[in-house]
Amino acid sequence: FHSSSSSSLSNDYSNVEMRLQHLAKRQQEEVEEKKRAFLYSLVGTLPIVFITMILPHIPFHSFQQYMHDSIHIIGGLLDDMQRESLVLWILATPVQFKCGWTFYKSTWYNIQSGSLGMDVLVALGTTASYCYAVSECLEKRGGG
Repeated sequence: FHSSSSSSLSNDYSNVEMRLQHLAKRQQEEVEEKKRAFLYSLVGTLPIVFITMILPHIPFHSFQQYMHDSIHIIGGLLDDMQRESLVLWILATPVQFKCGWTFYKSTWYNIQSGSLGMDVLVALGTTASYCYAVSECLEKRGGG
């Protein structure tokens, strides 16, 4: 009796150890994914910071005029949009949706389970900010 219970106990320890190793591996993969997303978002955000915060203070009048010129594309859909607005929109979109995908995915699962955590707040806040910025870009066309 004693030998079979000790064998059973060692199997339980083995299963727990395997589960812990699997959990640690999954957790490490998640950390690596978050690091990658952070680095991509940093690399994607640096040009935006440069264009909006640094470039206006450098006296490149011809380049600044070029960035503020209106463009006409997509069959009139984006008529009179400033080139700078379009460039910033193009740069911000992958950062918002590619780097923020884990927050959207987690938000979806949290909503389905009825548990709202920090991921939901991050997804809502960044999406609201992104949508506001896009609506401002579209609204300001034609001097509006």
